[in-house]
Amino acid sequence: MCSSDLSNGVVALQRGQGMGNQAWGYNGQGTDLSASQFGIAGLVASENVIEGASASVAGIPQFLMGNTTVGDGGLEYNPGNPSSHAMTAAGVWSYRLSQVPAGDPRVQAALQWIRTNYVYERLPPRSEEHTSELQSPCNLVCRLLLEK
Repeated sequence: MCSSDLSNGVVALQRGQGMGNQAWGYNGQGTDLSASQFGIAGLVASENVIEGASASVAGIPQFLMGNTTVGDGGLEYNPGNPSSHAMTAAGVWSYRLSQVPAGDPRVQAALQWIRTNYVYERLPPRSEEHTSELQSPCNLVCRLLLEK
């Protein structure tokens, strides 16, 4: 891949970011953490090649706190949904990609939510595209990172 292709990808991600709260979603239907985590990861990874590519990620912690936290320490897919293990793990990953320290109370609250609420045997059935997601409590975040 040449750097112009990467630059075009960064510009596309940055243009798609926002929708009122610095995050991403699907077809103008609002934002969600599931889609946003990959936009964040793409911009942060691009920073290794394109200086300033991840500058717009600075607003992500506010998106996570203001739009996807329901007050129990966990994070939700989008406003109005309950906290879930997958989205809380995505939130921890997104906080860290956004340079929020691991010891930050928001990160610690999310990790505590996972410790308290994650039970593999109680996971809902998943579609074929999600069969690799979250197979082991000790690899929760790692498996989420590898899913897509």
